[in-house]
Amino acid sequence: MGAALVGGLLSAGVVDSSGVVIVEVVPERRRQLAADFPGVTITESIPPCTEALIAVKPPDVAAACSAAVAAGARRVLSIADAPSPTSAGVLGMARTTATPDPHALSRRAI
Repeated sequence: MGAALVGGLLSAGVVDSSGVVIVEVVPERRRQLAADFPGVTITESIPPCTEALIAVKPPDVAAACSAAVAAGARRVLSIADAPSPTSAGVLGMARTTATPDPHALSRRAI
């Protein structure tokens, strides 16, 4: 779900690839994401950020949100999808630039 969100945000021009970081803990998945999203930084830990979109499995929501806040996120949107036995990764997207309008994300079509 997280990759689909990032792809949609990028293709719609809502965000620029230089302002997006994808966090993925599984090395193989990081390599695939790097191939899928050229220009987007792919890393295994959340860097300093102002906002975060969290798309993880339900058991990982609390840890991912806590990590985003610890990294400086003041706005966190969490989207937990259904549990899947084949998905062990944590995928998050952190915008590294601030959005001046606090309601901007809620008005954008995703």
